[in-house]
Amino acid sequence: MKALLLLLVSIYSIDNAFAQRTSPESCTPQRAIVATQASWKTTRIGDTILLSNTTTSDTLVAYKYGRRDSGYVTGTNVYNDLGFAERYSFNGNDSAMRVLGVFAQFTGKYRTGTTNTANFKVWRATNNMPIRAHVSYNGFPGQCLDTLVVPFSNLGIGTTMDTLKKHMFPHASAPVSGSFFVGYDMPYNFTTLAGDTIALYSSKDGQRTSAKYEITVTVNDFGDTTRDTLVNVQNATQWADSVWHDNYTDNQKLFHNLAIYPIVAIIAPTGAETISSHELTVSGVYPNPCSQQANVTFSLAQAANVSVFIYNMAGTLVAEQSLNKLAIGTHQHQFDISQQPAGTYMCLIKTDAGAGICSVFQVVK
Repeated sequence: MKALLLLLVSIYSIDNAFAQRTSPESCTPQRAIVATQASWKTTRIGDTILLSNTTTSDTLVAYKYGRRDSGYVTGTNVYNDLGFAERYSFNGNDSAMRVLGVFAQFTGKYRTGTTNTANFKVWRATNNMPIRAHVSYNGFPGQCLDTLVVPFSNLGIGTTMDTLKKHMFPHASAPVSGSFFVGYDMPYNFTTLAGDTIALYSSKDGQRTSAKYEITVTVNDFGDTTRDTLVNVQNATQWADSVWHDNYTDNQKLFHNLAIYPIVAIIAPTGAETISSHELTVSGVYPNPCSQQANVTFSLAQAANVSVFIYNMAGTLVAEQSLNKLAIGTHQHQFDISQQPAGTYMCLIKTDAGAGICSVFQVVK
């Protein structure tokens, strides 16, 4: 009983150990999307899944700081917060995955011709971070695996209705298993934004369903037990000093989820250099960068007709070729890019069975 009492006191002190900022106010309610959570189903190699921590019953809101124009809790604000991240977990007992991109829903306003940008990122989760003896956070955003720079004007912010928008990383992330974070950061100074004030939507306070804390027990060789309190960092804010803070215990005491959802492809643990989509596996374009000729290698789990499309970053089709009646196994296709100007291109491989994978490559002159 004594140990339990001490544990409860410890948890209570965590909840109240940090100074909270100005109480936020919600605005612009919207209905949340629902997506397929990988941990809810048996995944297979080739599955492409959208992960979500929100449900159809959640309402998406944007929290502001106070009644004056001090910005948003999950975006540009008077505190000059730099980054915002949401945790996701993947059960990698029989596979790993790559993060291909994100869906995200933003609100706010921006100037015509603004040059301000948001950097979408995927991070590995760090190891547990001690708060004090026997109390730790279960990690924060750590190693960055991929980045996409997006102008404020391309975030889906509308004059009458904001939209959920897809943002694909230039390359699929390195293989991930276990916990990881997706989110965004941005360089800005609130006093010089000149009207650019944006924010990522979140569910309403209290709609988060994951546990606040977990109790872990370690038994040593002598049979003694050590009980540790693990604070679950579901979402985090990076303050102006570049240090990450847990939103519930160490930032706003908001118990919510952020409206950013990773698009992931399930891969075999040995497929470190490939991306799979059902019967199709693509190993990417090489050499990368290239100048005259480029090659793409792919494998088929069943015979198929294959089409190869080359697009520039404006979405214009610049080359295509049909490869019919290809057998099961690995194939290599060479294409000529000597007439294309320097820049970034996308190579889309599609089969007549509906599988498709896009690989990004660079052309240099």
